[in-house]
Amino acid sequence: AQEYLRQALGELAQVKGALEPQLDRVLREAYKWHCTAQLAIKRQQEDLAKAALLKKYPLKQEALKLQAQLDEVNALESQLQQLLDQLKLTS
Repeated sequence: AQEYLRQALGELAQVKGALEPQLDRVLREAYKWHCTAQLAIKRQQEDLAKAALLKKYPLKQEALKLQAQLDEVNALESQLQQLLDQLKLTS
């Protein structure tokens, strides 16, 4: 059982390793569009600001989805680690 838990933890680490840079990339891209919108507003370019916000919105939605997945992976990782620790104590 311990071997299966270790294997699952390793797989979760891989998933986490893929999600984190993806989330970071999406957040940086959304921030870039946010800054573009702010600059456009300062320059009174409403059309450009709206266009930038329209680019930002789906990125924010994707970031929320990725963060939820990452939170789920972290919770599962914590649960599996607790199970592994319990098994080690009883062995």
